[in-house]
Amino acid sequence: MDQRKKGFLDYFMPKYRYLQIEVPYYEYLRGEVFLEDTKDLFEEAPQNLTLYHLIALLYFDFLEQVKKGAKYEQLCPFLISSWNGR
Repeated sequence: MDQRKKGFLDYFMPKYRYLQIEVPYYEYLRGEVFLEDTKDLFEEAPQNLTLYHLIALLYFDFLEQVKKGAKYEQLCPFLISSWNGR
């Protein structure tokens, strides 16, 4: 259980936030094929693995890199170039 003291705003703001991600349909299909290939190639891959799980893993890995001290000056151009490359 979290023993931190609650601040004033903590009583008004929920603990969780929802993130909505929109991707082109073709990218969605590519992700589905990737997951099916992963399940076929690796016995240890969970058979109930979904795009939701894959996106969550990537998102949490990204946040972990930020927590470990990744430089914003490096992250921002990388994300922008990845987005513009589409």
